[in-house]
Amino acid sequence: MGEAEKPICLVTGAAGFIGRKFLEVCSRRHPEVNFRVLIRHHKPDIQAPNIEYVTGDLELADSILPVTRDVSIVVHAAGLTHANNEAAYIKANATATLNLIRSAEAAHVSH
Repeated sequence: MGEAEKPICLVTGAAGFIGRKFLEVCSRRHPEVNFRVLIRHHKPDIQAPNIEYVTGDLELADSILPVTRDVSIVVHAAGLTHANNEAAYIKANATATLNLIRSAEAAHVSH
């Protein structure tokens, strides 16, 4: 299977504990999958031939539209556990997740 034929798994939240562990384990166990990792500020120190880091912000719908292109699978592990106020918490979690869902739907992501 050539690189262009490999399925792409989009991973969010790889700077956090769960997303990082997912990326570490799955990128090693599944060389037949390319992992596109959405980062906002902090790039995890995980390197592998099947990992591509892309910059974007789930809170900005336009920044993630190109990220979901050609993606087969989305693993959404991003989330904010503490915020200064309720509006920031909703924006970082509910709005960001809705933006990702809409972008994935527009890109016809299957999983």
